[in-house]
Amino acid sequence: MRKIIAVVFIVFVLIGTIVGILIGISIEQNIVGWGITGFLFGSFIGSIIAMLITKKVNEEREYPESENKLKRLNAVAKITSQSELMKIAMKCKYADVSIVAASKITDQSFLHKIAMNDKLIFEMTQVRIEAIKKITDQAVLTEIVLNSGNGEVIVEAASQLKDQSLLIEIALTGLSNTDKIFNELTRIRAINKLKNQNVLAEIARKDKNPRIYLAAFKKLNDQLLIVQIAQDNKNDLSTRMSAFSKVKDQSILTNIAKEDSNKYVRIAAAGYLKDKSLITNMAINDEDSETRLIAIQYVHDRSVLEKIAKNDISFSVSNRAKEKLANPNKWTLN
Repeated sequence: MRKIIAVVFIVFVLIGTIVGILIGISIEQNIVGWGITGFLFGSFIGSIIAMLITKKVNEEREYPESENKLKRLNAVAKITSQSELMKIAMKCKYADVSIVAASKITDQSFLHKIAMNDKLIFEMTQVRIEAIKKITDQAVLTEIVLNSGNGEVIVEAASQLKDQSLLIEIALTGLSNTDKIFNELTRIRAINKLKNQNVLAEIARKDKNPRIYLAAFKKLNDQLLIVQIAQDNKNDLSTRMSAFSKVKDQSILTNIAKEDSNKYVRIAAAGYLKDKSLITNMAINDEDSETRLIAIQYVHDRSVLEKIAKNDISFSVSNRAKEKLANPNKWTLN
């Protein structure tokens, strides 16, 4: 910018000098004197123009710190200098301006510095997240995940990782450099990017955290592994019951519904069968009132519900059927 201002000043000086000399020549009087006059006039005008440009530039530079939100956002939107954007992202007192500045940075070294700067105050976490979204170097993202002390930053960086071996490690064991909540979120982000079905199945079967094993189960699509989870009575009850929604082999579901030792598992398996005769029979005829009560939640046929509401000897069962007739979505599992 200084070079531009200098050029503008010189141009006006030259124009003034040339005009002065031309005037002296045209009137054939004191050409040197007129040239000096033109020089002084050009210098004066050039100085004024240079001052106006400088003032305008300085004003625009001050706008990122303006108390007027629109002015400061408009100002940062016009800035293209990567070093200037870096300075604003790191030092501006207004988070909204810093976030916009960070989103405009493309220089990977600058993005790395912002993302890894744990000294940035908590309010500036979103600035670091904006930087992480644009980082392409997997080594840098790995460094952030393993070494940063900010949970939100770690979660965002983990969601950008591609290294399956690292994702497996995070999904299975978590991290030691963040608290319980963000460690859980980081593991879920890692699970969402896993491709290894065996690892997902292991997490779904063995992890004690419901959010973790359900996240793994959602990513599981290998039918053999899903069936193994559904059939294995050593697995957590909720994990097995979740598996039924993904089992495609109806004969397997039928066998579980008829033979499993756990009544809750039998009901759930029957509920996910396409043929509703078995779950309907449970809801109407099972000797155990609790079984009938739970089975109702898988029944959608209004004529069946009306029959149960009218005839079941258990108040709880008949009342549940009446409630579902009044509000079909209230007691529905499938």
